[in-house]
Amino acid sequence: MEAIAIPVPLRRRGWQTAREIARFALRLLPRREAQAESRADRIAAEALDTYGNAILRCAYSYLHNMADAEEILQDTLLKLLTAAPDFESEAHKKAWLLRVAANLSKNRIEYNALRDCDELDDSLAAEGREDLSFVWEAVKALPTQYREV
Repeated sequence: MEAIAIPVPLRRRGWQTAREIARFALRLLPRREAQAESRADRIAAEALDTYGNAILRCAYSYLHNMADAEEILQDTLLKLLTAAPDFESEAHKKAWLLRVAANLSKNRIEYNALRDCDELDDSLAAEGREDLSFVWEAVKALPTQYREV
């Protein structure tokens, strides 16, 4: 097994082997993950308390649907956590959050419009079934060698 060179600052802490360093790093990892999660929770809670109402009202003004507006609020907070931009002031932060909420709302309107469809009339659905039965009867009338596609 090859010896791993230990950097000088780590040797000063009294660690002599790479195994000791790895053990220390593994003990720190859950702590750092927990700190990152608590930091994200704190940022999201602070933004929700401060700007949540404004974001919700902005989204609702576009969508006119409270369930969609609440989803936009959640998506806006996720964008804040994933982008993690630095803001010059609280006014810039609020403007950024409202712009993100407006853009997400516009995207949702476009998404809903693309998937908006009218229900099929019962009379049209029945006509479709008749056409299918006619085709099936025609297929049955064909010789066996021509029935398979």
